[in-house]
Amino acid sequence: MRGYERGAPMLRRRTARGLGLGCVPVLVGCGASVVAAPLIGPPRVRIGALERAVVDASDPDEIRDVSARATDVWVATDRGVLVYTVGREHEPQRITRAQGLVSDDVHAVAVHESGRCAVATSAGLVEIEGGRVTGAVEHPPAGRIVDLAWMGSTLWACGDLGLARRRDGQWARIGERAGCTTLVSAADGVLWVGTTSGLWRLQQDVVREHAPGHGIPEPFVRDVVPLGPDRLLALLVGPAGSVFAHWDGRRWYAYTIAGLQAPAVGLVPHRERVLLVTPGHSFVVRTAGLLETSATEALHALSRSEPRGVLSYRARERLAEQLEPETRRDDDPLGQTRREPVRLVPVPENAPTVSAPAFGVAIADDVPPVRDAYLARASGGWLFVADGPRGLVALSPAGARAELRSRDLVDDDDLQLASDVQGQTWLLARDGSLVQVREGRWRRFVPPGEVFVTALAGADTGAYVAGAVRGALATVRVYRIAPDGLVPVVERALQLPGPLVRVPFMGVEAGERFWLALEVDDPALGRRMRGAAVISARDEAVTYHHRAARRDGPDGPGALTLPDEISTIDLNQPGMAWFATLSGAVRLGDHQAVVFGEARGVRGEIVTDVAVGTGERVWVAAAEGLGFYENRRFHFAVPAAVQSARPTRLAIDGEGNLWCVGPRGGFFHDGRQWHPFGRAQGLPTDTLRDVEVDATGRVWLLAEDRLFVLTRR
Repeated sequence: MRGYERGAPMLRRRTARGLGLGCVPVLVGCGASVVAAPLIGPPRVRIGALERAVVDASDPDEIRDVSARATDVWVATDRGVLVYTVGREHEPQRITRAQGLVSDDVHAVAVHESGRCAVATSAGLVEIEGGRVTGAVEHPPAGRIVDLAWMGSTLWACGDLGLARRRDGQWARIGERAGCTTLVSAADGVLWVGTTSGLWRLQQDVVREHAPGHGIPEPFVRDVVPLGPDRLLALLVGPAGSVFAHWDGRRWYAYTIAGLQAPAVGLVPHRERVLLVTPGHSFVVRTAGLLETSATEALHALSRSEPRGVLSYRARERLAEQLEPETRRDDDPLGQTRREPVRLVPVPENAPTVSAPAFGVAIADDVPPVRDAYLARASGGWLFVADGPRGLVALSPAGARAELRSRDLVDDDDLQLASDVQGQTWLLARDGSLVQVREGRWRRFVPPGEVFVTALAGADTGAYVAGAVRGALATVRVYRIAPDGLVPVVERALQLPGPLVRVPFMGVEAGERFWLALEVDDPALGRRMRGAAVISARDEAVTYHHRAARRDGPDGPGALTLPDEISTIDLNQPGMAWFATLSGAVRLGDHQAVVFGEARGVRGEIVTDVAVGTGERVWVAAAEGLGFYENRRFHFAVPAAVQSARPTRLAIDGEGNLWCVGPRGGFFHDGRQWHPFGRAQGLPTDTLRDVEVDATGRVWLLAEDRLFVLTRR
């Protein structure tokens, strides 16, 4: 639910008296514009002559709604419900289909003061109590649910077909069909209902409707903040953009803010104030008083309505079984604004002067800037702002700041990413979903359910994913990532000593030839790695490389002996495949397999990563240090500081430079010098587990519980 929620003691006290903004003086001056205040950028790290911004990208869940009590916070996401216990914010519980949800695609949550939480998903409504799904609820006759609200024991549902109420276990449609957008409960049993075609004030089944043509400046209601019995502020959206609106009980007034380039994310209450949230800043809304200083920016009045009477009528109530089946129609011309922030309209040229109450905004210094904000909610006395791929920034009723992050995006030790033919970067998430990286907002894509996707890799022809086909003993399938989804490339049934468990990683050669690492459930040896298989859509042949491979047997044409326990692959040396294994670095090519262990110069023999560099140089991260293979021999003569960092993972960027990381920080090698990066250079941690570089030159660093991106911005 947005705005106020009954059932939260802090908010119930506030709704009883509203937000008295009239006592706050407005200060508007002619100095520098406060809306043009510079954004506070992310921290930066210095690596030799390079300077990169450090972006935390730990939690790209798409957040749709937030509901809170004094003890817990419930978050609706595209991957289920996250439940944070106040005081233990770093240990969230994720509730998904595995725990009983009917779908992981969650749109709205509303927690009752008793602890019972209503959860609306794309496949239906459920209730959760005590951390467990207690059962499915008959779906409200309101279409696709976007907001929920408790008022006492009554549950309200807001959807694209209208407003529904559940009372005594029975759903009924309240009012006429409308695209409902938001619900805000206020004092005296008043429910404000935002729609795509105006605003309803509902009290004891009597609707007072603010409709287009009856004063409301724009039809689409994004947010509502009640100020008193019949006064409010609202964020409305029209074809030209957003407007800040005020209803004083008789007239509607519309405003904009000159020079505000950032979109309006939300209008929310917090600590007896109203805040306008934008990416980068939050502004306190002020009214009345003198216009004396530059601390506040004046709002520009756009329009004033005539004191026309709003439409007043008794809402029609129809039980769910009395309604005819309805087909959802995408007849909302502003439907795309339901989720995305929209900029305020510009000040018109030669605009006439409009007599209107004075409003202004000032930067809320006590609210931390959220650079990539895209959603704002107020609930239980808390303020929540969704922060791009970083979860939620939260302010408690007392003003204390907290970061609510699940930090379970990727595997703890293995970072897999690839760039497609359009230069877009994709990540493989821990749950098998794919995440497309965008500036500020990331988009998640769930692969077809019949394939357990566990591998992602890229080549000149694009980005590819692979996985085991569910229900099959040992069948793999490879997809290419296309703009409109996943395109199947090749599927093969494999001959293995037991069921295929997963494809831990993969490599892609020219001509869409795929090297797939295999993990099997061997009846004799248990779950283990079993080398690699090579498949292609160009022929039916499958070649197996493993420790007992035979060229003249069932392992296929060109089969070579390869240790089963492989951990990474690099195919960037033409005609060669390099593997990191427990027996050293292994090179397959020219119809032979060469194992580079202690006898051939690899110190410590165990190799955790290989990376093909420029020329004929191949870097290896070995148990006893970092080295490289060149001119038919290994060299480990790198600086002692580099070796003491104990690099375990390697990456080569587009300019041929080496990035290496380990439990004691990282090093960057530009071909001449070594440059450290870690806490001393501005990175939040020294403990790094993996590194990758994408097609745009961004460097991705996997830490213990976070993912960092080094960007040039």
